Amino acid sequence: MNLKVKGLVLAMVSALVLNGCDSDKVKAELDHAGHKIGETAHEVRHNIRKEADRLQDKLTENAEKESLRQLGLDEADIDYVIKHNPDDAMAVAKNSDRILSDIHFTYESSLTEITKSNIPNIQYATWGSNSKAKVQKIWGRVAFVVNSPRFATRFNEQTALLDSRTFEGGTGDALQVPANYQAFIDVASDAISNGNNAYKLEAFGNQPEKSSGGNAWGQMGLPEVFLNPQEIDNSPINQTAPLLLHELTHTFGYNHNDQSGSIQILFAPNNIPYYVQLITTPGGMNQQDYPSLEDLHSYIVAQKTTPYPSGKNADLFTQYFGR
Repeated sequence: MNLKVKGLVLAMVSALVLNGCDSDKVKAELDHAGHKIGETAHEVRHNIRKEADRLQDKLTENAEKESLRQLGLDEADIDYVIKHNPDDAMAVAKNSDRILSDIHFTYESSLTEITKSNIPNIQYATWGSNSKAKVQKIWGRVAFVVNSPRFATRFNEQTALLDSRTFEGGTGDALQVPANYQAFIDVASDAISNGNNAYKLEAFGNQPEKSSGGNAWGQMGLPEVFLNPQEIDNSPINQTAPLLLHELTHTFGYNHNDQSGSIQILFAPNNIPYYVQLITTPGGMNQQDYPSLEDLHSYIVAQKTTPYPSGKNADLFTQYFGR
């Protein structure tokens, strides 16, 4: 018995002994003590429930954090997203269909892979500890965002813009225009599974006075991404993240084909790689100024830059993780 309750019971017994046959007084004492016992028991039950709820919340938070760690998020990003976007953080943590979870990375610097890649104007480069750490942070944010409710909603709103002609040259089911976000996730999940949940991250640099045409390249239908460590070191995380997501869709098997020369594909929402890049780039979630991703595409082409990532134009990475 709780010590506080036991004390009140003893007080009741004492009242009986001390007051003898003074029944009215005894009754009053008993009534008073009974109320006290009831109040104390209620308080005890309340405290037990409160402690149980606290422990359950702690267990839930610990499980949620562990789930988000599996996406590659670091502790700072986990704490930030749980604090500022708790509902979406929980949704991603509990998402049983999510992709890019428990990925094993191999950082490589291979002249053989550089030669085999057929990427123009690139050369051998090496990874540094800073660039590796930055890639890991970017990857975690990409994995969270692509599985997030906001990304899924925006994806589903704009699929009519996708053009089947741009899918030519892709691999497997990625040759088909996805009907919705879930269809896209299914293709990605199969590709990642076929690669045994492992990715090779190849370092490259641009040849002097030449450009490769990009700072990241995803190999079509293969779990391999070429990244430029120097560019990663010198670029803001949230600026690199949409590009990494773009390149990952190539590894899922998605192409942005323009063999006819008649289709505008650069930053156009008619193909999956640029479609997901536009969704996650500044302005991609601004439905007031850019109700269609085609509107955002037109702005970028005209201005030769993306909108400044603040206010309504804050990209998904900034919305979820700040700067």
